[in-house]
Amino acid sequence: MSSIDPRAQALYTRLGMQPLLPNFNLRWKRSTSSNLPASNIECLEGQTGDPAFMSWDAQIGGRERPADHTFWIQQQRAVPLWFRRHGKTLGYGYVRLGAGTLWYPQACTVGPIGVISAEYAADCALAATRYACARAEVVRIDVPGPHASLAPLLESGFMIVYVETFHSAATTPIFDARCYIPSGSDLL
Repeated sequence: MSSIDPRAQALYTRLGMQPLLPNFNLRWKRSTSSNLPASNIECLEGQTGDPAFMSWDAQIGGRERPADHTFWIQQQRAVPLWFRRHGKTLGYGYVRLGAGTLWYPQACTVGPIGVISAEYAADCALAATRYACARAEVVRIDVPGPHASLAPLLESGFMIVYVETFHSAATTPIFDARCYIPSGSDLL
């Protein structure tokens, strides 16, 4: 992810990385009204340390990263979530209850979230944010521009606080931005 600083974008581009998509850093505060649309997605808490989460994340997120999962669970109090509809598992995600920031230390962060098809992306992301909003005063989520949850999140009271650009030198995409919400700018 590059900052909005044109020097950073130029540096990444000169190094062979192409700017591929915007990534919107969103924030919601409890003092803001929230009217997240309802859906028929079941948001079920999973088992901490379930290897199926790492498997789903590797498949949808594009790479294996067991150390990141351990960090989220041990250091950020991550709650693993499964998203289901009519008994079928559509995706996975984490709500990290202890992943605050300097300005909002009590904030929780939503992500990563991955789904098997873009048609489920918005509903699953909204289910995860609904889960987070019920448990925190401030909620953060970083949404790639092509992801279908961006507009409903903005309509429900989330605000854009920063926009960065995803750069990559990969010849094939690492992940499908319509099906994946990263864990944040630092670890993607």
